[in-house]
Amino acid sequence: MTEQELVKGLTYLGTAYDKEYSKMECELHYDFLKEYNYETFVKAIKSIIKKSKFLPKITELLEECEKHKGQSRYEILEFMNQRGYFKSSIEFGKAAKWLETGIVPEWFKNDMNEYAKMQKQAALEHKETLLIG
Repeated sequence: MTEQELVKGLTYLGTAYDKEYSKMECELHYDFLKEYNYETFVKAIKSIIKKSKFLPKITELLEECEKHKGQSRYEILEFMNQRGYFKSSIEFGKAAKWLETGIVPEWFKNDMNEYAKMQKQAALEHKETLLIG
């Protein structure tokens, strides 16, 4: 995630909790949250806003980002399965186990990244169809 995306997300979060983040607070958050992509960050923020009355601490944002990062990975895995990537349920199960343990072969990470791009493109095309149709 870029610094601009983080600031945008924190502004959204701050609006929900009537909080304006200082430059130092933004830098601190960025140090801990930069490894996540923007979509995961936004999902985490929205989830927190739905369930918490109080402004989250960085640790709470990290926990929520991890949860949504994991969900995104499984969504990609499902997308791969729907597109015929796996030849059997055993292969699919093996890939799911890799994600659970966090020990994912580099070649499979690369494949997942390619399918993530395809999934994002398919979602954009679907959204565009809904807007037009």
